[in-house]
Amino acid sequence: MTDDTATPWHILGAGAMGTLFAHRLEAAGVPVVLVAREAGTMLVHTLRSANGDSEREFAVEGPASPGTVRRLLVTVKAPSVTAAVAALGPRLAADAVVVVLANGRGYREALAPCLGGRPLYRGVTSEGAWRESASVTVHAGEGRTSIGNPAGEPLPPRWFTAGPGRLPRVGWDAAIEQALWEKLAVNCVINGITALHGCRNGALLTDPAARRDCEALLLETVAALRALGRPQLAAALPGTVAAVLRATAANRSSMLADRLAGRETEIDYINGFLVARCAAQGGRLPHHTALLERVRALQPTLASGAAGGSHPA
Repeated sequence: MTDDTATPWHILGAGAMGTLFAHRLEAAGVPVVLVAREAGTMLVHTLRSANGDSEREFAVEGPASPGTVRRLLVTVKAPSVTAAVAALGPRLAADAVVVVLANGRGYREALAPCLGGRPLYRGVTSEGAWRESASVTVHAGEGRTSIGNPAGEPLPPRWFTAGPGRLPRVGWDAAIEQALWEKLAVNCVINGITALHGCRNGALLTDPAARRDCEALLLETVAALRALGRPQLAAALPGTVAAVLRATAANRSSMLADRLAGRETEIDYINGFLVARCAAQGGRLPHHTALLERVRALQPTLASGAAGGSHPA
Protein backbone atom coordinates (compact mmCIF):
# COMPACT_ATOMS: atom_id res chain seq x y z
CA MET A 1 0.00 0.00 0.00
CA THR A 2 1.28 3.47 -0.89
CA ASP A 3 2.59 5.56 2.00
CA ASP A 4 0.79 8.83 1.21
CA THR A 5 2.83 10.84 3.69
CA ALA A 6 6.08 9.91 1.90
CA THR A 7 4.82 9.98 -1.70
CA PRO A 8 6.23 13.04 -3.49
CA TRP A 9 3.97 15.45 -5.30
CA HIS A 10 5.14 16.24 -8.82
CA ILE A 11 4.21 19.82 -9.69
CA LEU A 12 3.80 20.33 -13.43
CA GLY A 13 4.68 23.95 -14.10
CA ALA A 14 7.36 25.95 -12.30
CA GLY A 15 5.61 29.31 -12.63
CA ALA A 16 4.27 31.49 -9.84
CA MET A 17 1.49 29.18 -8.66
CA GLY A 18 3.54 26.02 -9.05
CA THR A 19 6.46 27.33 -7.02
CA LEU A 20 4.13 28.84 -4.41
CA PHE A 21 2.55 25.45 -3.76
CA ALA A 22 5.95 23.75 -3.90
CA HIS A 23 7.13 25.94 -1.02
CA ARG A 24 3.91 25.47 0.94
CA LEU A 25 3.87 21.67 0.55
CA GLU A 26 7.50 21.25 1.56
CA ALA A 27 6.97 23.55 4.55
CA ALA A 28 4.19 21.15 5.62
CA GLY A 29 6.50 18.15 5.30
CA VAL A 30 5.24 16.95 1.90
CA PRO A 31 8.05 16.07 -0.55
CA VAL A 32 7.94 17.92 -3.90
CA VAL A 33 9.46 17.45 -7.35
CA LEU A 34 9.11 20.18 -9.99
CA VAL A 35 8.43 19.13 -13.59
CA ALA A 36 9.69 21.63 -16.16
CA ARG A 37 10.16 21.52 -19.94
CA GLU A 38 13.66 20.17 -19.46
CA ALA A 39 15.18 18.12 -16.66
CA GLY A 40 17.59 19.87 -14.33
CA THR A 41 19.40 18.96 -11.18
CA MET A 42 18.11 21.25 -8.44
CA LEU A 43 16.39 24.64 -8.37
CA VAL A 44 17.25 26.99 -5.54
CA HIS A 45 14.13 29.13 -5.26
CA THR A 46 12.99 31.99 -3.03
CA LEU A 47 9.41 32.69 -1.96
CA ARG A 48 8.98 36.33 -0.99
CA SER A 49 6.05 37.20 1.25
CA ALA A 50 4.95 39.61 3.95
CA ASN A 51 6.69 37.30 6.43
CA GLY A 52 10.04 37.65 4.68
CA ASP A 53 12.02 35.48 2.26
CA SER A 54 12.09 31.69 2.38
CA GLU A 55 14.63 29.77 0.28
CA ARG A 56 14.19 26.11 -0.66
CA GLU A 57 15.84 23.67 -3.03
CA PHE A 58 13.71 21.52 -5.34
CA ALA A 59 14.54 18.59 -7.59
CA VAL A 60 13.65 19.34 -11.23
CA GLU A 61 12.59 16.67 -13.71
CA GLY A 62 11.50 16.78 -17.34
CA PRO A 63 8.45 15.01 -18.78
CA ALA A 64 10.59 12.08 -19.98
CA SER A 65 12.71 11.71 -16.83
CA PRO A 66 12.79 8.18 -15.36
CA GLY A 67 10.51 7.24 -12.53
CA THR A 68 6.81 6.92 -11.80
CA VAL A 69 4.48 9.80 -10.97
CA ARG A 70 1.83 8.98 -8.36
CA ARG A 71 0.72 12.46 -7.29
CA LEU A 72 0.49 15.24 -9.87
CA LEU A 73 -0.51 18.88 -9.35
CA VAL A 74 -0.94 20.68 -12.68
CA THR A 75 -0.36 24.44 -12.47
CA VAL A 76 0.40 25.33 -16.11
CA LYS A 77 -1.90 27.77 -17.94
CA ALA A 78 -5.08 26.43 -19.55
CA PRO A 79 -3.83 26.26 -23.18
CA SER A 80 -0.91 24.05 -22.06
CA VAL A 81 -2.72 21.64 -19.74
CA THR A 82 -3.58 18.87 -22.20
CA ALA A 83 -0.21 18.72 -23.96
CA ALA A 84 1.73 18.94 -20.70
CA VAL A 85 -0.20 16.11 -19.02
CA ALA A 86 -0.07 14.00 -22.19
CA ALA A 87 3.74 14.34 -22.29
CA LEU A 88 3.89 13.03 -18.73
CA GLY A 89 1.23 10.37 -19.34
CA PRO A 90 3.56 7.38 -19.77
CA ARG A 91 4.97 8.01 -16.29
CA LEU A 92 1.62 8.06 -14.48
CA ALA A 93 1.12 5.16 -12.09
CA ALA A 94 -2.04 3.09 -12.33
CA ASP A 95 -3.26 4.70 -9.09
CA ALA A 96 -1.97 8.20 -9.94
CA VAL A 97 -3.88 11.21 -8.61
CA VAL A 98 -4.09 14.16 -11.03
CA VAL A 99 -5.24 17.57 -9.75
CA VAL A 100 -5.58 20.47 -12.22
CA LEU A 101 -5.27 23.89 -10.63
CA ALA A 102 -5.73 26.05 -13.72
CA ASN A 103 -8.28 28.66 -14.74
CA GLY A 104 -11.12 27.82 -17.06
CA ARG A 105 -12.90 24.65 -18.13
CA GLY A 106 -12.64 22.21 -21.01
CA TYR A 107 -10.04 19.68 -19.91
CA ARG A 108 -11.91 16.50 -19.08
CA GLU A 109 -12.60 15.14 -22.56
CA ALA A 110 -9.20 16.23 -23.91
CA LEU A 111 -7.35 14.62 -20.99
CA ALA A 112 -9.32 11.36 -21.00
CA PRO A 113 -6.91 9.42 -23.28
CA CYS A 114 -3.86 10.05 -21.09
CA LEU A 115 -5.76 9.62 -17.81
CA GLY A 116 -6.91 6.16 -18.84
CA GLY A 117 -9.92 6.08 -16.55
CA ARG A 118 -8.26 7.81 -13.61
CA PRO A 119 -10.46 10.54 -12.06
CA LEU A 120 -9.61 14.16 -12.83
CA TYR A 121 -9.59 16.26 -9.67
CA ARG A 122 -9.94 20.02 -9.92
CA GLY A 123 -8.95 22.90 -7.71
CA VAL A 124 -9.78 26.59 -7.48
CA THR A 125 -7.65 29.09 -5.61
CA SER A 126 -7.68 32.75 -4.72
CA GLU A 127 -4.00 32.79 -3.73
CA GLY A 128 -2.13 35.68 -5.32
CA ALA A 129 1.39 35.18 -6.67
CA TRP A 130 3.62 36.47 -9.43
CA ARG A 131 7.06 35.49 -10.61
CA GLU A 132 9.71 38.15 -10.13
CA SER A 133 12.32 35.96 -11.86
CA ALA A 134 12.99 32.29 -12.57
CA SER A 135 14.26 31.91 -9.01
CA VAL A 136 11.94 34.28 -7.09
CA THR A 137 8.16 34.14 -6.61
CA VAL A 138 6.27 36.87 -4.77
CA HIS A 139 3.31 35.72 -2.66
CA ALA A 140 1.18 38.80 -3.17
CA GLY A 141 -1.90 37.83 -1.18
CA GLU A 142 -3.24 34.94 0.87
CA GLY A 143 -6.34 33.19 -0.37
CA ARG A 144 -8.25 29.94 -0.06
CA THR A 145 -7.93 26.81 -2.18
CA SER A 146 -10.60 24.16 -2.69
CA ILE A 147 -10.00 20.74 -4.26
CA GLY A 148 -12.56 18.11 -5.18
CA ASN A 149 -13.85 15.64 -7.73
CA PRO A 150 -16.36 17.16 -10.19
CA ALA A 151 -17.82 13.68 -10.65
CA GLY A 152 -18.66 13.63 -6.94
CA GLU A 153 -16.72 12.46 -3.88
CA PRO A 154 -18.17 13.61 -0.56
CA LEU A 155 -15.27 12.83 1.79
CA PRO A 156 -11.60 13.77 1.36
CA PRO A 157 -9.53 10.78 0.24
CA ARG A 158 -6.39 9.73 2.06
CA TRP A 159 -4.05 11.27 -0.54
CA PHE A 160 -5.64 14.67 0.11
CA THR A 161 -5.40 14.45 3.88
CA ALA A 162 -1.72 13.43 3.65
CA GLY A 163 -0.90 16.03 0.98
CA PRO A 164 -2.61 19.33 0.12
CA GLY A 165 -4.98 18.94 3.05
CA ARG A 166 -2.07 19.55 5.42
CA LEU A 167 -1.79 23.14 4.19
CA PRO A 168 -3.50 26.12 5.82
CA ARG A 169 -6.41 27.53 3.81
CA VAL A 170 -6.73 24.37 1.66
CA GLY A 171 -9.94 22.37 1.98
CA TRP A 172 -11.80 19.49 0.36
CA ASP A 173 -14.94 20.61 -1.48
CA ALA A 174 -17.55 17.97 -2.19
CA ALA A 175 -19.35 20.58 -4.35
CA ILE A 176 -16.27 21.58 -6.39
CA GLU A 177 -18.36 21.73 -9.56
CA GLN A 178 -20.25 24.70 -8.09
CA ALA A 179 -16.97 26.37 -7.13
CA LEU A 180 -15.59 25.84 -10.64
CA TRP A 181 -18.66 27.45 -12.17
CA GLU A 182 -18.47 30.42 -9.80
CA LYS A 183 -14.78 30.98 -10.58
CA LEU A 184 -15.47 30.64 -14.30
CA ALA A 185 -18.35 33.12 -14.18
CA VAL A 186 -16.32 35.74 -12.30
CA ASN A 187 -13.38 35.31 -14.68
CA CYS A 188 -15.74 35.60 -17.66
CA VAL A 189 -16.80 39.04 -16.46
CA ILE A 190 -13.43 40.42 -15.32
CA ASN A 191 -10.38 38.90 -16.99
CA GLY A 192 -11.06 39.46 -20.66
CA ILE A 193 -12.10 43.08 -20.18
CA THR A 194 -8.95 43.91 -18.22
CA ALA A 195 -6.85 42.29 -20.96
CA LEU A 196 -8.71 44.22 -23.64
CA HIS A 197 -8.48 47.60 -21.92
CA GLY A 198 -5.01 46.99 -20.44
CA CYS A 199 -6.23 47.98 -16.97
CA ARG A 200 -6.14 46.75 -13.39
CA ASN A 201 -9.25 45.19 -11.92
CA GLY A 202 -10.36 48.35 -10.12
CA ALA A 203 -10.75 50.21 -13.41
CA LEU A 204 -13.84 48.10 -14.10
CA LEU A 205 -15.49 50.12 -11.32
CA THR A 206 -14.16 53.56 -12.28
CA ASP A 207 -13.26 53.77 -15.99
CA PRO A 208 -16.44 54.49 -18.03
CA ALA A 209 -15.56 52.38 -21.08
CA ALA A 210 -14.24 49.42 -19.09
CA ARG A 211 -17.18 49.58 -16.69
CA ARG A 212 -19.68 49.64 -19.56
CA ASP A 213 -18.11 46.55 -21.15
CA CYS A 214 -17.97 44.80 -17.78
CA GLU A 215 -21.65 45.47 -17.05
CA ALA A 216 -22.69 44.15 -20.49
CA LEU A 217 -20.72 40.95 -19.91
CA LEU A 218 -22.17 40.61 -16.42
CA LEU A 219 -25.77 40.83 -17.63
CA GLU A 220 -25.08 38.32 -20.39
CA THR A 221 -23.32 35.93 -17.99
CA VAL A 222 -26.24 36.06 -15.55
CA ALA A 223 -28.63 35.19 -18.38
CA ALA A 224 -26.35 32.38 -19.56
CA LEU A 225 -26.15 30.84 -16.09
CA ARG A 226 -29.93 30.86 -15.78
CA ALA A 227 -30.25 29.19 -19.19
CA LEU A 228 -27.72 26.55 -18.12
CA GLY A 229 -29.70 25.70 -15.00
CA ARG A 230 -27.68 27.58 -12.37
CA PRO A 231 -30.17 30.18 -11.06
CA GLN A 232 -28.62 30.56 -7.59
CA LEU A 233 -25.20 31.30 -9.04
CA ALA A 234 -26.80 33.73 -11.50
CA ALA A 235 -28.58 35.61 -8.69
CA ALA A 236 -25.41 35.91 -6.60
CA LEU A 237 -23.03 36.83 -9.44
CA PRO A 238 -23.45 40.65 -9.46
CA GLY A 239 -22.60 40.84 -5.75
CA THR A 240 -19.74 38.37 -6.12
CA VAL A 241 -18.18 40.29 -9.00
CA ALA A 242 -18.48 43.61 -7.16
CA ALA A 243 -16.81 42.12 -4.07
CA VAL A 244 -13.97 40.63 -6.13
CA LEU A 245 -13.37 43.93 -7.93
CA ARG A 246 -13.20 45.84 -4.66
CA ALA A 247 -10.90 43.28 -3.02
CA THR A 248 -8.55 43.04 -6.02
CA ALA A 249 -8.76 46.62 -7.32
CA ALA A 250 -4.97 47.02 -7.49
CA ASN A 251 -4.38 43.62 -9.11
CA ARG A 252 -3.62 42.74 -12.70
CA SER A 253 -5.63 39.73 -13.86
CA SER A 254 -3.70 36.71 -15.10
CA MET A 255 -5.09 37.32 -18.58
CA LEU A 256 -3.78 40.88 -18.63
CA ALA A 257 -0.39 39.61 -17.44
CA ASP A 258 -0.37 37.08 -20.29
CA ARG A 259 -1.29 39.71 -22.83
CA LEU A 260 1.42 42.11 -21.61
CA ALA A 261 4.00 39.30 -21.73
CA GLY A 262 3.02 38.32 -25.28
CA ARG A 263 1.70 34.92 -24.20
CA GLU A 264 -1.39 33.09 -25.38
CA THR A 265 -4.29 33.89 -23.05
CA GLU A 266 -6.87 31.60 -21.45
CA ILE A 267 -9.78 33.35 -23.17
CA ASP A 268 -10.91 30.20 -25.02
CA TYR A 269 -11.11 28.23 -21.77
CA ILE A 270 -13.05 30.94 -19.95
CA ASN A 271 -15.37 33.00 -22.16
CA GLY A 272 -14.98 30.47 -24.98
CA PHE A 273 -16.19 27.65 -22.73
CA LEU A 274 -19.33 29.58 -21.78
CA VAL A 275 -20.04 30.50 -25.41
CA ALA A 276 -19.68 26.84 -26.45
CA ARG A 277 -21.94 25.60 -23.63
CA CYS A 278 -24.68 28.06 -24.57
CA ALA A 279 -24.31 27.35 -28.30
CA ALA A 280 -24.86 23.64 -27.61
CA GLN A 281 -28.32 24.61 -26.29
CA GLY A 282 -29.02 27.00 -29.16
CA GLY A 283 -28.15 30.16 -27.25
CA ARG A 284 -25.98 33.10 -28.31
CA LEU A 285 -23.72 35.36 -26.27
CA PRO A 286 -22.87 38.30 -28.55
CA HIS A 287 -20.84 40.29 -26.00
CA HIS A 288 -18.75 37.26 -25.03
CA THR A 289 -18.26 36.33 -28.69
CA ALA A 290 -17.09 39.84 -29.54
CA LEU A 291 -14.70 39.82 -26.58
CA LEU A 292 -13.29 36.47 -27.70
CA GLU A 293 -12.52 37.84 -31.14
CA ARG A 294 -10.96 41.05 -29.82
CA VAL A 295 -8.71 39.34 -27.25
CA ARG A 296 -7.66 36.65 -29.73
CA ALA A 297 -6.60 39.42 -32.10
CA LEU A 298 -4.27 40.82 -29.40
CA GLN A 299 -2.41 37.59 -28.68
CA PRO A 300 0.26 35.67 -30.61
CA THR A 301 -0.73 33.41 -33.48
CA LEU A 302 -2.23 30.29 -31.98
CA ALA A 303 -1.10 26.79 -32.76
CA SER A 304 -3.44 24.86 -35.04
CA GLY A 305 -6.58 23.85 -33.20
CA ALA A 306 -5.83 25.87 -30.08
CA ALA A 307 -8.62 28.38 -30.57
CA GLY A 308 -12.23 28.18 -31.54
CA GLY A 309 -12.77 24.56 -30.50
CA SER A 310 -15.62 23.42 -28.32
CA HIS A 311 -14.97 22.79 -24.66
CA PRO A 312 -17.55 20.27 -23.50
CA ALA A 313 -16.37 19.67 -19.96
